Amino acid sequence: MTQADREKIAEEIDAASNDIASESDAQPSSTLIDTLSGQQKVAALLVALGKPAAARLLKHFTPDDLRHLSGQAHSLPNISLADFEILVRQFEDAFAEGASFSEAGLRFDNLVQETLPEDEAALIFDPSKAPKPPVESLWNIITKANIDVTQMNLVQEHPQVISYIISRLPSETAAKILMAQSATVRADLTRRRLHLRNVAPEMETILDQALRPLFLQENRAGEQAHHGQVAIILNELDKTDVDEMLASLQDLEPEDLKKIKEKLFVFDDIPRLTERARLLLFDGIAADAIITALQGADDLMKELILASLSQRTRRMVETELSSENQSIQQSDILNARRIIAQTAIKLSEQGTIDLLGQEGKS
Repeated sequence: MTQADREKIAEEIDAASNDIASESDAQPSSTLIDTLSGQQKVAALLVALGKPAAARLLKHFTPDDLRHLSGQAHSLPNISLADFEILVRQFEDAFAEGASFSEAGLRFDNLVQETLPEDEAALIFDPSKAPKPPVESLWNIITKANIDVTQMNLVQEHPQVISYIISRLPSETAAKILMAQSATVRADLTRRRLHLRNVAPEMETILDQALRPLFLQENRAGEQAHHGQVAIILNELDKTDVDEMLASLQDLEPEDLKKIKEKLFVFDDIPRLTERARLLLFDGIAADAIITALQGADDLMKELILASLSQRTRRMVETELSSENQSIQQSDILNARRIIAQTAIKLSEQGTIDLLGQEGKS
């Protein structure tokens, strides 16, 4: 409470007390008032003033002030008129007929409830009832997310899950997610969308709990998010372009440049991963994406990736690669390679692998 508020309260008490006549000039001998705390005395005076005068005073108190006064009002002992005269004199006012203080706590509660708006009064007695900000829906969060971030977060989800997510999003966002997939995956997601069934609320809750932290982590990452955003842009470029960009950024602070490089990874960087990291990476990549990404790749890249696959998956990929598929578009190849690179980045952020070729955690 400011000094101006204190002076205003003093003026209000003076004005209110002038309207109340004094019945006795006797000097009571009681010392009960001397045992009261300052806040108890204020609470007693507010109750005695009544609603009209008290209403003018309460607006000068903060919610914390009123919570403290409410507690003090509930702890007030019975105050006789004689004792109250002493209290009034201490404030240099004259009160005669005061209210009974046998239920001072209840009267103070009623006073607050009658003089303040309902929502403000509720907060005085129970701060936990403060209105909570509405929780933004997962679908709104995904809609506002960068499409690359969305793709990176969804890349390891089952196609049925991705299909359901697409069904809950605005058509423009759904289209962007579809176009970020390979042609094969797009067709699969579209078929699943046509025959999608209702999802139980419990399952939607589980999905929300799994995906919400992924999409919100950029907001919590602070400075890290800025380095990550720069890295996301650079990861869209060809390897040669990335190298040229890094050369032009040499005047950055060494720590900033280091943080950006830690998040840089494109398909052509796969050879720098350790064997263990490649095994962990391709364990979560769909065979269709691997087949598409390897179209036009050099022999070294093909051998490194094939050596990272299970025997069953390797045979499937080798069979498909042996028969030339003219229907695969260059855009599909780039999308598939981007999916693999984004998965590697995600595993790195989880601490599973190290993009710089060092052993990560399992």
